[in-house]
Amino acid sequence: MLNKLAQLSQVVEFPGHRNVFHEGAPIEAAHFLLSGSVKRYARQTGESEKVLELVGPGQAFALSEIFTADTYSSFADTLQPSSVLMIPIPVLKALMSTHLALSMRLLDAVARSYYASEFDVVRHRSRSVTQRVLDYLLSLSSGQRQGAGETTVRLVASKRVIAARLDMAPETLSRTLRQLSDDGLIVVDKRTVHIQNAAIQLTAPSSSEHEPASPPKTVHYPRLDRCSEPRRLSQGEWVNLCGRQRMLSQRLASHWLMIQRSVLVQESRVGLRKHKDQFERNLRKLALMDWPAPLQAHLDQLHEAWQTYAERLAQPCADAVCACALFDQSEAILTAADTLTGAVARHPTSPEAAIINTAGRNRMLCARLIKLFLFAEWGIRPETTSSLIVASRAEFQNNLALLRHSAAHSPQALAQLTIDESLWTVFLQCLDKPATQESQHRLAVIHAGDALLRQADTTVKVYEHLFDLATGVQARAAL
Repeated sequence: MLNKLAQLSQVVEFPGHRNVFHEGAPIEAAHFLLSGSVKRYARQTGESEKVLELVGPGQAFALSEIFTADTYSSFADTLQPSSVLMIPIPVLKALMSTHLALSMRLLDAVARSYYASEFDVVRHRSRSVTQRVLDYLLSLSSGQRQGAGETTVRLVASKRVIAARLDMAPETLSRTLRQLSDDGLIVVDKRTVHIQNAAIQLTAPSSSEHEPASPPKTVHYPRLDRCSEPRRLSQGEWVNLCGRQRMLSQRLASHWLMIQRSVLVQESRVGLRKHKDQFERNLRKLALMDWPAPLQAHLDQLHEAWQTYAERLAQPCADAVCACALFDQSEAILTAADTLTGAVARHPTSPEAAIINTAGRNRMLCARLIKLFLFAEWGIRPETTSSLIVASRAEFQNNLALLRHSAAHSPQALAQLTIDESLWTVFLQCLDKPATQESQHRLAVIHAGDALLRQADTTVKVYEHLFDLATGVQARAAL
């Protein structure tokens, strides 16, 4: 069958932004995308577009039309250079009449497409913006997600086109992706999205019993979209939020230094801006909380340290004197953030809150080791960076043992820690590998450290969840 299909079909190469078919054209072939991406859409009143499908490699498109009409009611345009397999309709129908497996696969594809379009109508009215974005991202994973680690998907279209597909403004999509990132469910890197499987699972351990388990697969996202009312945080969330400032302080120093040293400059500029904004958003969240006097003093110290640090980060300077000053201030703000986080973890004293702090320390240590490596490579504070690298490695290893011991009765936490341990080994190998080519060695350390950091962040979410279970936290009431 495959040989016959290949003989009677043709592969057509389309450049980017080229029409594949248009409304009113005769339907002569079925289209299967081999590579690239395609947008299928319909014209609405006033020439506005309604995006019907965003098609990725391995998918067919317009199946609902080729079996029910003679001419197209929609348009299909490539979003980038694409290869499309075109099978003449008579050939396809003849093969379907003699090959049951092919017929069943096409029937399944048509049913899934129809099923998804029905739920699109329902979700547009009943699902929040955040839920619709999360559903879309999960649909890209094709059901390949596991209980731990991450699943990486690639957006097949621009944010503008995806926003149109989800019936929202591009600004709303960007804001929602940022919210999901802040909540630790995804990590966005241009068009690549790393879905944090354990965090997703913890946010929504099960789908609604009233919805089918078949596609489109959903995970319910209970948190509000954008709300003017501050939300009361559990102590676990409180510790996590404060501890995140430790990690961000180190990330910011790394991005600053990479810009000065012309390493991944564009990505570093984006990272510096993104993490600076996130640090300030977190400070605003923390400022809304009702702080006991001793903790308020620690928060005030963090605010003061941030003002000095933010001013230094904004100063472009490529000499060693500036780098030393930046390094010292990154250490100062780390101390302030760590003091605050430790105090919150001890107020009131709770073993579960303490272990969240330990997981958060490991998240920070990932970012810290990257920073220390980069500053040491430039010869900044060589004795200090050398001793801190040794101490940070030892603490991370010790913390892994503490976390594993505390998770003895949580299969999910143990699975996540196994991922952490594997990536920790890879990161150490990159750090210890002799640098035959300095630039390649540097990039290997950065990429391995980033992969470990993403998982360490998810691990904090896992322990936050365990804390909530241990303390009986169910819902969060507004202040």
